[in-house]
Amino acid sequence: MVYIIFVNPSILQETGLDFGALMVGTILTTAFSCLFMGFYSNQPIAIAPGMGVSAFFTYTVILRHGMPVGMGLAAVFLSALILLILNLLGIRAKILNSIPRPLIKGAVVGIGLFLIMVGLKQIGIAAPSESGMLVFNSPFTLPSLLTGIGVILIGALLYFEVRAAFILGILALWAISLIFGMTEWQGLIASPPSLEPNWMRIDFGSIFTRYFPHIFFSIFLVTLFDSSAALIVLSRMLYPDGKMPNQRRCLTPDTCGSMLGSLIGVTSMAIHLESAAGIKAGGRKGLTPIIVAALFLLCLFFYPLCHSIPHFASAPVLIVIGILMIEELKGMAWGDITDVIPMLIAIFVMPITFSIYLGFALGYVSYAIMKLITWRVREIHFFTWLLALLFAIHLTLMTLF
Repeated sequence: MVYIIFVNPSILQETGLDFGALMVGTILTTAFSCLFMGFYSNQPIAIAPGMGVSAFFTYTVILRHGMPVGMGLAAVFLSALILLILNLLGIRAKILNSIPRPLIKGAVVGIGLFLIMVGLKQIGIAAPSESGMLVFNSPFTLPSLLTGIGVILIGALLYFEVRAAFILGILALWAISLIFGMTEWQGLIASPPSLEPNWMRIDFGSIFTRYFPHIFFSIFLVTLFDSSAALIVLSRMLYPDGKMPNQRRCLTPDTCGSMLGSLIGVTSMAIHLESAAGIKAGGRKGLTPIIVAALFLLCLFFYPLCHSIPHFASAPVLIVIGILMIEELKGMAWGDITDVIPMLIAIFVMPITFSIYLGFALGYVSYAIMKLITWRVREIHFFTWLLALLFAIHLTLMTLF
């Protein structure tokens, strides 16, 4: 998971936040959340900033819609607070368990394609236009070539089950960039940067502006599902019946970490699928995330190394993670068209519009409509109907206003 230290700040710094403070904030919120998970839930699950939420926050909320960073961070804080309340009331777990399986698969694959597009954007191949749709530039550039080499290298390391595949891929491209003078050596170890540049950039006053409800609702829904899909997958790995004991305890640390992160310029935290590596290695209890937290804290002193790593060294990680997420399509029942169409809508809308939220929303609405017009209403859980209705209302308001 250590690649988060390089990749998350490289995404969020495009909003104008300070890279050094972002790196420290990423490490501290990850360590806090993992310690919380280890001691509170005693499960081998690690938490860090969600790449999907960070990319959505940067490229959709801030850059595409032009919203102030403070407003976005206020939406992150408020969405985490409400999710914490819903979790304490037991509602979040019920929503989690009500998500239709095709939409879970569609969301995971769609976010995977979205991350691939973010990786391509970092090296200048893809970029969202003013309308929000993607446009593509020439792939025949030196950063593109090095990114391709990075993808192949990481893929080969993963094939041979090298656990440090991601970080080794980043460091290999960083070394190449040093050799050919594409980046400068800035040192290895130094005192951690200050949090002050990003400290309390949050703007609670923006809660009362006319644009805030749209931003809040979007971030709330993306945050709601970012941890959900990962927890479902990890639950299947840990328990034969796929049911995580004390599920409510597992859904608390990410919300508390998100509230802390919003105060220091970091976006929402999420349960990470990389936890599967720890589970496969034998992790079964809370000691696993506690060790992850300790190792992340040691990385506080490697700022010079992090700051000298170019975009094309971190882009392959996003691309490979996205490719791995597409694997979720395995086991999908393709015979039921009322499941397949909503799933495919969610998958393709996310990367094409550069919006995870639109993929979620249109996937949910189309799923409910398909079941309604085929007289299969009883197959849909109450919370699915409720979310589909909320999505439909919000999409309508976005269109009208």
